[in-house]
Amino acid sequence: LIANAATWTTQILNLIGAPEKLLHQRANSDRLLAAALQFATTHIFPENIAARQEFYRQVVHPNLPKLVVGLAQLLDFILKRVSDDGQIAHASQLHVVLVFINRLMHAHPAQFRPVSARIHECISSLLYADDAQSLAVPIFTAAAEVLASLHLTGALSAKGSEASGGNARTTQAQLWQATIENQLLLATEAWRFATSSYQATEAAQQGESNAGAARPQSLKAYPKDPLAATRVAHECLALLLGTRGRPGLISLHLRAATARPVPVPAGKIVSLCLDMLHVDVSSRFKPTAEAKLCTLQASHLAALHTRALALVSQLALVAPAAIPLEAARLLGDVCRPRRSPSSP
Repeated sequence: LIANAATWTTQILNLIGAPEKLLHQRANSDRLLAAALQFATTHIFPENIAARQEFYRQVVHPNLPKLVVGLAQLLDFILKRVSDDGQIAHASQLHVVLVFINRLMHAHPAQFRPVSARIHECISSLLYADDAQSLAVPIFTAAAEVLASLHLTGALSAKGSEASGGNARTTQAQLWQATIENQLLLATEAWRFATSSYQATEAAQQGESNAGAARPQSLKAYPKDPLAATRVAHECLALLLGTRGRPGLISLHLRAATARPVPVPAGKIVSLCLDMLHVDVSSRFKPTAEAKLCTLQASHLAALHTRALALVSQLALVAPAAIPLEAARLLGDVCRPRRSPSSP
């Protein structure tokens, strides 16, 4: 069994290690790649394989790191080809690689620590690109799941501290929190630009200064022209909060299953949703706002209110303790009809 597994593993590594040949010279390369990775994750590198000590020592230990590095390199190669040849050319191979990276990351998260930064860069370049909304929903969802699973590469607990002179490790909870708070900063920044004609202060500039350090490089920068900036802001909000038929990154992140409890920034999510729900077409406009800008921003308010309500509803389902009760009260206040002053 060990001899045969070693042979199979070598063939799988050779397949992944020749991406040019895999993508362009092999027929049905997506099916071949899916079958090879399915066999590897199910029979050679399954979860808890370390319990089989001899098999782990001879087969898993020397080959699993090679498979992880090979998948990261293959992902990088496919994304470069997608940017050159278009999404349709290698969409199926890209989806296969994303799905199995996510599966292996859940089974062997520690093995992905050396390549986690590279995978994060690849996923960010895919999800925050200008054409991210044109990605097929399965690819978009698979990429978002990999982004959420990257927190598993963190340590289970911090060892040492700066005060004691030890090396503190970034924990899984810290990685999760950093990712979702980064998304919330981007959403808050986009909301300020999308409603700049409604703000009494220059909140858009404040949001830009707060979130500038956390902006992915592939995310489109906001133009100086208010009309153009509003269009970019709506694209960013659609990416982060979702649209009809397509979930947003924040909702997918909250929906992802985690091996152990992680911090949910419920207060920041509720604050963003309340900020979005408090602005309506009757809100005071800035005196210097252009008519076209006000019209453009007002036309999107109903859709943005729907996204805010959807996010609060999801928070009521996933957050622990008293947060669902507060979220339910918020939804009740929003949905409850207001009585006129003359009503009994």
